[in-house]
Amino acid sequence: MKNVICIALTLVAVAFLPCGALSDNSKSLPVIEPNDEGLYVQPWFQETFKDIREDMEDAASEGKQLVILFEQKGCPYCKEIHHVNLRVPEVSDYIKTHFHVVQMNLWGDKEAIDLDGEVLTEKTLGRKWRVQFTPTIVFLPANVPDKPVSGRLAQVWTLLGYWKPFHFKHSFQYVREKGYETHPNFQRWLQMKAEVYEKDGKKFSIW
Repeated sequence: MKNVICIALTLVAVAFLPCGALSDNSKSLPVIEPNDEGLYVQPWFQETFKDIREDMEDAASEGKQLVILFEQKGCPYCKEIHHVNLRVPEVSDYIKTHFHVVQMNLWGDKEAIDLDGEVLTEKTLGRKWRVQFTPTIVFLPANVPDKPVSGRLAQVWTLLGYWKPFHFKHSFQYVREKGYETHPNFQRWLQMKAEVYEKDGKKFSIW
């Protein structure tokens, strides 16, 4: 059934953390309009054959990690990611510097190849990975597994729903710095980062 619910995941921010609102709209990047599939596609997204292992290898060759972004037509929070989060230069620049982003249409029929070699379509890959709503962002490890394994089992972290720019950007930093290894709870990791910055007399902000 195609009534996949697009949800917003609300995080209770620590009191002393900035909320991540855009401070200067004049510095925002251009608005992206939907393509023929109804998806918003950033010009820096990777155009690939959606072979996960190959895409991971390509990302690793540039010292980056692979991210799979599941979206669907008509998803209001997918639109929010593109019209708000990815229009912030500091956010998009950080992601482009450290990650390769491959977009998947949750209801798409294009061929995709899972990390274990199974040939599927985008929508069957989504079901296999148990993606239940959009947006869902799946972070794959920096190193390509030696043995065949599904991306669902190989993923190191998953961002579910819509997060505002501040939390959104730091979720990528959380993965890049392997914060999940010491702090399985993202919010506690974020609080730890704020405390470190505060101790060093630095402002904890991406703006």
